[in-house]
Amino acid sequence: MAWVVTDRGSDEQNHNTTDLSIGPFTPAAECLLLFIGYTTNSGGVTGITGHGTWAQLGTWQKMSTGRYLDLWGCFTGSSPSSASVVVDKTDMEWQAGGCVVEIHENVDGVDVSGTVANALGTIDSDTQYNTALTLNLASFADSSNLTFAATFGGILTEIGYPATPAWTELTGREYADGHSLLPAYYAGEDNDISVSPCSSWYKYVGIAFEVKQAVGGITARALAGILAMTGTLQRVYKAKRNVGGEI
Repeated sequence: MAWVVTDRGSDEQNHNTTDLSIGPFTPAAECLLLFIGYTTNSGGVTGITGHGTWAQLGTWQKMSTGRYLDLWGCFTGSSPSSASVVVDKTDMEWQAGGCVVEIHENVDGVDVSGTVANALGTIDSDTQYNTALTLNLASFADSSNLTFAATFGGILTEIGYPATPAWTELTGREYADGHSLLPAYYAGEDNDISVSPCSSWYKYVGIAFEVKQAVGGITARALAGILAMTGTLQRVYKAKRNVGGEI
């Protein structure tokens, strides 16, 4: 499989009602766009426009604070054009920021057969104060699916700085008051993602989830089973030939 993950930019607004604007850019056809952002208001993001119909996929509060990690997504159409992603935060007069990430799988494609939420598989989230945590994902529908993680106020210790070869760290963003937003991904299945606070006595929140590829052919797990069965049949065939048995 060939996952292509593209950082499409970011924006931040402080102590005003100006919307966030990211772009313009032209995404791939029938890909998944994600907005990963933070707000300092319990109302969160009120809506997003640009490149398709956006749906809120979740919002998670950083422990005992008024700060939230937000996740939205949309599918692009078959013939996308250049446009900006505009994040409506009209009802929030405080700090808000975030980034847009484009996810595309150029063999079978991202699973766009259902809702945007359906493109995500298993998901986990947690928030902590001055201690590390592990995000635990259940077994993926296919081991070739993509693992995505993000933390607001924390560090994805599994990838470190700089990222290890397996995980790819997208552009880290240090927003106002030292509240960092860090997204990263792994082109495959990773069921345990470690996160830690970015400094002592710090509250943070982390999320991790599976992004599913379209079922355009045989999945990796099914293919592995077929190959294993084929190997067994070949060994039986050779054994019978060696002893002159019937096949």
